[in-house]
Amino acid sequence: MNGQTCPACGEVNGLALRVCRRCAAPLANVCSQCGFENPAGFKFCGNCGANLTVLQPPAVEADPTWNRLRTLVPEHVAQGVLAHRADHHPVRREVTVLFADFQGYTTLSEHCDPEDLYRILNRCQTAFVEAIYAHDGTIDKFTGDGLMALFGASRALENHAERACRVALAMQAAVADLSGEEAARLGQPLRLRIGINTGEVIVGAIGAAHRADYTVIGDTVNIAARLESLADGGAVLVSQSVYTPTVALCEYATLGSVTVKGRREPVEVYQLLGLREQPGLVRGLAGLRVPLVGREREMSVLMAARDRLLAGEGQVVLLSGEAGLGKSRLTAEFRASLPPGRTRVLEGACLSYRQPISYWPFISIVRQLLEINEEDSAATINQRLVTTLSELGLDADDVAPFVAHLLTPGFERFGDDDRLRYLAPAQLRQQLFLALRALFGAAARRQPLILIFEDLHWVDAPSLDLLLFLLEAVDEVPLMLYGISRPQEGEALGRLEQAAGALHGERRTALRLKPLAADESVTLFDALLSSPDVPPALTAKIRERAEGNPFYLEELIRMLIDRGVLRSDGQRWRLAPGLDPASLAEMPSSLHALLLARVDRLPADARRVLELASVIGRSFTLPLLQRLAQLEAPGVAFSPAFQRLEEAALVRRWQSPTGEGMEHVFRHVLMRDTVYGELLRERRRLLHRRVAEAIEALYKDRLEGQVELLAHHYLEGQAADRALPYLIQAGQRAAARFDNAQALKFFNTAYELLDQTGATTRQRIDLFAALGDVLTLTGDYDGGQTAYERALAVIGTGGESGLHRLGADLHRRLGRTFEKRSDYDEALRWYSLALAELELEGNHAGDGVERSRIYNDLGWVFHRKGDLERSQSWAARSLELLEGTENYQDMAAAYSRLIALHSQRGDWAPASEYARRSLEIRRRIGFSAGLYATYNNLSGLSIIQGDWPAATEYAEEALALSRRMGYRAGEGASLNNLAFLQLLSGRFEECRQILANSIAIGRALNDATILLNALNNQAQLEILTGEPETALAVVEESLTMAHTAGARELEAESHWLLAEALCSAGRSAEALGAAHRAIVLAGDLDSQINLGIARRTLARCALAAGDLDEAEDQLGRSARIFDRFHHPYEQART
Repeated sequence: MNGQTCPACGEVNGLALRVCRRCAAPLANVCSQCGFENPAGFKFCGNCGANLTVLQPPAVEADPTWNRLRTLVPEHVAQGVLAHRADHHPVRREVTVLFADFQGYTTLSEHCDPEDLYRILNRCQTAFVEAIYAHDGTIDKFTGDGLMALFGASRALENHAERACRVALAMQAAVADLSGEEAARLGQPLRLRIGINTGEVIVGAIGAAHRADYTVIGDTVNIAARLESLADGGAVLVSQSVYTPTVALCEYATLGSVTVKGRREPVEVYQLLGLREQPGLVRGLAGLRVPLVGREREMSVLMAARDRLLAGEGQVVLLSGEAGLGKSRLTAEFRASLPPGRTRVLEGACLSYRQPISYWPFISIVRQLLEINEEDSAATINQRLVTTLSELGLDADDVAPFVAHLLTPGFERFGDDDRLRYLAPAQLRQQLFLALRALFGAAARRQPLILIFEDLHWVDAPSLDLLLFLLEAVDEVPLMLYGISRPQEGEALGRLEQAAGALHGERRTALRLKPLAADESVTLFDALLSSPDVPPALTAKIRERAEGNPFYLEELIRMLIDRGVLRSDGQRWRLAPGLDPASLAEMPSSLHALLLARVDRLPADARRVLELASVIGRSFTLPLLQRLAQLEAPGVAFSPAFQRLEEAALVRRWQSPTGEGMEHVFRHVLMRDTVYGELLRERRRLLHRRVAEAIEALYKDRLEGQVELLAHHYLEGQAADRALPYLIQAGQRAAARFDNAQALKFFNTAYELLDQTGATTRQRIDLFAALGDVLTLTGDYDGGQTAYERALAVIGTGGESGLHRLGADLHRRLGRTFEKRSDYDEALRWYSLALAELELEGNHAGDGVERSRIYNDLGWVFHRKGDLERSQSWAARSLELLEGTENYQDMAAAYSRLIALHSQRGDWAPASEYARRSLEIRRRIGFSAGLYATYNNLSGLSIIQGDWPAATEYAEEALALSRRMGYRAGEGASLNNLAFLQLLSGRFEECRQILANSIAIGRALNDATILLNALNNQAQLEILTGEPETALAVVEESLTMAHTAGARELEAESHWLLAEALCSAGRSAEALGAAHRAIVLAGDLDSQINLGIARRTLARCALAAGDLDEAEDQLGRSARIFDRFHHPYEQART
């Protein structure tokens, strides 16, 4: 059997799952009592001893520089320069740099009259400037006989490399013409050498405030200058970064690698020869909201899934594809196809910067379901929650506390504190998962429900676990889980596809989008711009460069509309009159350049607001963005600037039922990345700090829900002192949600910052202690020991008083790391040190809790050492300190210790009493899975004591609870208990009917434990009803399954059942061999009950074979075992 067996319910789960699909218990060997992750194979919790097998623009005319600048450059370029200067901030962007000078200028100066030389050079420079400006370039500086020009600096140009190449050829042509005209005066040909390079630079003003030059800085400039110096004979040399995007348009000669002065690595150099007569295909981009083209098959598949959902069948849809291929558009079309009023759609986005916030997409979805927003008060949230649960027919007591805890960290505001306060992280997560499954299930039963998860490649780990857990619900209710992801980022898509593979074929749909085919791209373009006014060369170039990416096509045409190139006549878009179509053939060569060109066309205020939004992240709330603008750009007219961003379709609102308080998002993550990528690192750091300050001001009364974002922004802002406390709090929150991996990330990051900050003593102690807890919980006992020792070292050097109790707690935790490694003597030494540390504290209130924990841990160590007397003594002393207090989790741990002790001794009455008390506590704190397990335990104890009516009552309680939880594995186990009770009572037909159900559940779930127990019950039934041959067939299946699954205790039971069946069939010799094998296996396992039964079976076989002495001996041994363990039922049978 392939998969992971749930340590709580025995359900066999797929390898992709981290929590059980049935009961939501962690699939690590996690204790249901305390949440401790035990090593594989532990039968009892190494922490508490519980049984693990149970379960925006400036007014440029007002600028004094404007009149002078407009005489130097084209007006729109001047506007770009002034707009950037108005921002006061340099930016990082990709530009093309062109250097040009005359080769042999010194010699030319010697032989030519200065006045003639001046006139000739002035004519050249005039021609150069005209060519540069005609292609929207700017002149950075004149260098005597040369110049430096920039393309894409003052204003982003989507094809700046192509423009630079065209300018270089125009400059060479102008020089050739002038050289011919002035040959007699020059005495030699004019040779202009040019170097061109594309790359990232810093664009901005440099110099003092009263004398600053607007220029670019970076190695890109240096390479362009070196290429120009290498261009002998008046050549144009370009780098690889220029060649690649222009090779389809230009003819080149490859010169190979050239060593450039000042660089270690050689540079690939190409000589520009001219423009191609027949340009090749050049990659382009896309435009506008387009008709859905080329997705007919995918849409048909989605329609089929929709129809099945409307017919009542749950569905899982996984839609993947690279950025820009139309995942969101296809989803929008799918949503538009839904019949009005027949479904409910809720949407949650996974955000890269919010990955540290556990369950973020689910928080968004639940808010929509409850019709609440982030600004609502706790009372409002609570009221809406209770009302919604009532409308859905759910018991608020079972669901509300856990959903409220998900929505609001301060869960103490919501009613009954006990429902959350006393649950360990693992138990709290388990209850949250069950509560959300109940909530979504009830909503789906009322009306088919669709949950859409965007950008699953950024999903946080707990949300992924929860989503995987919810997969099982599609088999039960009309629920559609609709996930959107990029195919090669993150692990979510792969794990979801793997887990969904276990579902029935018609319940799962996986679609992977590919770029559109050539004919589909033509259809898509023609649907928008099929106009005779549009030149064929333009339409062809746009289609070619789109390369089948609908988003590229959409953005390109949108840019042409923004520029006024395309205008609507009310029917369709047409080319604006009076424009030269040839100039429009110069299309963008990259999506980044295209998006940046759109941003540069925005008014200054709108661009500034967009920049601030990009620092917050892909999504943002309007109040936070407005507060940030007040802090960082107080002169910006925020409302009209943001309205301009919405009109430009750069940002959009979240879809929500209320339309209030919802977030805004960048229309596409690539736009956010483009804007953010332009910011210099220093500027980014400043803005991240401003974001954090804005969050602190905006949410000053509820910062607990913002600590992950505050940690993120202060970290990005390199404000280590400010980030540290938030990192620690974020780690503690993650640990409380059982998100150990994320907690470790926070704690490790905090640890790396300690030497950079003035961390307080308490911050250091809290960090190391919390880190130690998580490391210990995850089984890294050496790491946990080191973390605790560091915390103790801080206490020793902190010089603060009143830390002895904390020191005692750390000594105890250290002891537990040794107990986990079975170093019991060292564990006892640390526990003794913990007690001694408490004595130093003096007699202060509150010591009792820590002392009880130490006693309890001491009891566990003695239990492990086999000293049951001392174990019971320490457990009793622990319990004495706890009873009458509200420390229910610690109390439950003590009860668990005593249950284990008394069960091992066969003291069933006190074991049952402690089980009853455990039941009372679990009922009080509302742990459903724990209640189910307790009912099952009480049923088993009652069977042993011969109290079959009580056993039946507990089994029926367990069955009812498991059915309410939708926990089918629990249902199967409860049915097995009930079947066994019917067997004991001689109600064989009722037993057979119940077994038929439990066997069906076991086979449907592929659950070995359920099935093995059911088969063994059936074998006993067949023996008792005189059908030994049928019993033999059943036992053979049971033995094979038990051996394969490694269920050795059930295998031992199957062996003595085999002996019983063989004996009943008259095959005494074979029966004796089977009985002996059962005895050996039970003895190896120290399974005393199975051993007693096996010896009784051997006695029966010996009696059938005529060996009375052996029969008498084995019966005596069997009786003594059951007498020692006080098992009245089996004792009576013997």
